[in-house]
Amino acid sequence: MRYLILITLGFFTSLLVHAQDSIVPQTYRFSVQEAIVYGLKNNYSVQNARTDIAIALKQKWEIIAQGLPQISGEVSYQNQLIQQVSFIPAQFFDSNAPEGEFVPVQFSPKQNVVANTTWNQLIFDGSYFVGIQSARTLLQISENAKVKTDLEIKEAVTSAYANVLLAEESLKILRENLETVEKNLSDTQQIFENGMTEEEDVEQLKITYLGLETDLNNTVRQLAIAL
Repeated sequence: MRYLILITLGFFTSLLVHAQDSIVPQTYRFSVQEAIVYGLKNNYSVQNARTDIAIALKQKWEIIAQGLPQISGEVSYQNQLIQQVSFIPAQFFDSNAPEGEFVPVQFSPKQNVVANTTWNQLIFDGSYFVGIQSARTLLQISENAKVKTDLEIKEAVTSAYANVLLAEESLKILRENLETVEKNLSDTQQIFENGMTEEEDVEQLKITYLGLETDLNNTVRQLAIAL
């Protein structure tokens, strides 16, 4: 039993490791316009606004359909296994028949099919027209909300995209400046060691270098957040 448990645990562990190895992270590469299209398609607020329009449109047509001509039909079928029999005097059919003799007669058919058709038309109803107007107003509100949501998503995506570009450009400039200051610091340090400049110049460049290094680290974090 101990070996069986170990074998089972090893089997499921190998499956889990294999599943994790088979997961490939998905990477996207967007232009700003492609990012906007992706946002408009997948953002939850946009999807909800699109659903609200569909619901309002459905309600509008449901109300309109109430005023359209309504046709209903019904078909009934009857099969009388046991038919009712009436007895009529035979003289009613034959004047020469003896008095007191009766003839059995079935008046109802054995099988019967009845079809009914009804046509309903709404002539005038004030609540119907109010309902249509309300449905149209709701649809207009939903469409306006969708337009507003689309504009907000476009603005948010564009702003987020611009923040990434700005952070990347700032990072590039800071790295170039840091390399320049680092070279100047190294040259000034050598000049100071040869007694051709003041120590204050070296300290000033060190302070500048540390400030740029701090700005660079902050910009790296800002870029990660922007992404």
